[in-house]
Amino acid sequence: MRHLHARSRASRQPLSPENMGGVLARLLPRSSNYHPPNYQELLEELRRFKLWTKGDLRRLVLRHRQEAIAIDRSPLNAVNIRIFRNEWGIAEFNERIRTGTWFSWEALVRIILELEFGDDYRSFASERDRT
Repeated sequence: MRHLHARSRASRQPLSPENMGGVLARLLPRSSNYHPPNYQELLEELRRFKLWTKGDLRRLVLRHRQEAIAIDRSPLNAVNIRIFRNEWGIAEFNERIRTGTWFSWEALVRIILELEFGDDYRSFASERDRT
């Protein structure tokens, strides 16, 4: 049997709520980690789209990271400004403006899923949000 390097072994580990944060911490902006993700819910979504291992998640995020970050940093329209300001309050809203980040890690992963799976993910998310 061939010896596997540590990165290969880690890449093959099954995704779990306990190890997802470590993968995301290496790939996504720290400033977007302002709200604790619901890792269990994200894990269920990732499994729905046949992403099973830490390596699967890493490759997916790397494939779309730059575009997701660009979406995050783009200016908000007036409607979203009003929504976010009311939802978060002035202090948190101003902090998000200061850091230039609107979306948490959880939201960035969902943006990445939408970029990867397109209409299939949008249909899934629409159904998920109805319940």
